[in-house]
Amino acid sequence: MRVGFLIVAAAALLSFQVVAKEKAPGELLIGAWILESWVITDSTGETRYPMTEKPQGRIIYTEGGQMSAQLMHPDPSLPNLAGLSDHEIMGRVQGKFISYYGAWSVDEAAQTVTHHVAGSNIPSVIGTNQARSLEFKGQDQLRLIARLREGVVDEDVGITGTNVLVWRRIK
Repeated sequence: MRVGFLIVAAAALLSFQVVAKEKAPGELLIGAWILESWVITDSTGETRYPMTEKPQGRIIYTEGGQMSAQLMHPDPSLPNLAGLSDHEIMGRVQGKFISYYGAWSVDEAAQTVTHHVAGSNIPSVIGTNQARSLEFKGQDQLRLIARLREGVVDEDVGITGTNVLVWRRIK
């Protein structure tokens, strides 16, 4: 009787250890996430919200190593675009909506994810590797942090400084 109890107790302890095992960053990323905030802080400490304090968005990471991200202003309406060039129209759209997709990879030692951009509505990022620092708060909150070097500006969308995007897992 005691031996049977010890076997059951040992099996329960082993199964708990397997369940309690911490997941690697790449495993934690897999799934769909909803954007909670996007804040940019420049070198002076000034903060701004490129798509308001309540942006909308989704980012999805698949087990197969593919990802896609969409970020948008909560009011996607555009002013009258009649008479504008394609370049002018794209500039106004990019202020309201950013989308890209491609493969993703994780460097666990550096705690970064890299988005290998295959397609985007921002032509200058197609074919680039966009590295982001990873921070998890539990398994349901993700912070992706992109730091641009001093003086570097993404001219297509006017982004400079440290970009912090907070995502919540969609269940």
